[in-house]
Amino acid sequence: MLCGVKFCGGCNPRYERGKALAAIKERFGENLRFAYAEEGVRCDLLLYIAGCVNRCTALDAYPAGEGVVSLWDEESIGEVCARMDAILRQASRDF
Repeated sequence: MLCGVKFCGGCNPRYERGKALAAIKERFGENLRFAYAEEGVRCDLLLYIAGCVNRCTALDAYPAGEGVVSLWDEESIGEVCARMDAILRQASRDF
């Protein structure tokens, strides 16, 4: 599966977003491919990494077949990984 990654604009980041992405990538290893999301290009799952709780970036231009998972603080990395795991498991059952 392809996970598109979309970062917010970074106007008010409260944590190191790049480190958060590295931790998520490490967790999924070879089970999930990551690429920066591009407008109008479909991915299986979109990971939106916001720098704060406002999550103000519009995501309509980033289509994702299995939905969007949002991260807005370091403390939520485990929860985000669990949600992504659940989506992957469900998608593998659907095939």
